[in-house]
Amino acid sequence: MWIVGTGTAGNTLTPQFWIDTKRLVGVRIIAPLARRGRMLDARVGGYQRVGAAWLATHITVTLPGGASQDEVYTDWKVNPSLPAELFDSVKWHATPEWVRKAAKAAK
Repeated sequence: MWIVGTGTAGNTLTPQFWIDTKRLVGVRIIAPLARRGRMLDARVGGYQRVGAAWLATHITVTLPGGASQDEVYTDWKVNPSLPAELFDSVKWHATPEWVRKAAKAAK
């Protein structure tokens, strides 16, 4: 494991990130919150092999005081076909047909 930001084992008060040296993926980030002296601890794992890369499927973010958020990603897909309109920024501002239909039905 490479730990960038601190040279002291067990230090959780200094901003840092951790890299798994075997797979070259990020596994942990300790970063300051807006309030001085408070740090969040994010752990990234559940890596799945996707071609030549790795996809993280489990992320846990812990805040001071014990509050946490746990994210688990399932049913993910690699290289799905996407409509060309998705990449046309002009169409991002157009209201999709399904929204117009829903609004009309709600009246």
